Amino acid sequence: MPNDMTHIDKIQALTFAIGKKMQTELLEQMQASGLTPPQFYILKILDHYGASRATQLAEKMYVKPSAITVMTDRLIDHGLVERYHDDNDRRVVVIELTKKGKATVEEAMAARNEHIAKYFSHLELQEREDLLRLFEKLETIICGKPEKKEKKEKKRKKRKTKRN
Repeated sequence: MPNDMTHIDKIQALTFAIGKKMQTELLEQMQASGLTPPQFYILKILDHYGASRATQLAEKMYVKPSAITVMTDRLIDHGLVERYHDDNDRRVVVIELTKKGKATVEEAMAARNEHIAKYFSHLELQEREDLLRLFEKLETIICGKPEKKEKKEKKRKKRKTKRN
């Protein structure tokens, strides 16, 4: 029976190998559609949240707003997004998907999902459900739950305010 370190080593190696293989294949698919991973991610964010401030996109992608400007310039050149100033506050820059951008992200997501589904079709339904449950549990352990992070942040701010 393998010890815990053997399990950990195997899990780490398998996670890395699977992630690298899937990432490489998905990157090739993305490049075929003419998108870089960050550009694709911007389109996904806009598709999910709708028109967003450039600063909001930067926060979600963990980059500086100036990086968003460079990435969106290219997306604008391809007709995938449009950029405009907020009517109520001209300092605020808003980015929004165009119809072409929406169609592009939907096509890319469908191709990605179809590609990934090929792998998971070899697993039984119960195996997929178990895998999902385990990944969700790991995500909670490693990343924490968003609600917990927000509560911790509010408590921290409250304590800081009381000190001042």
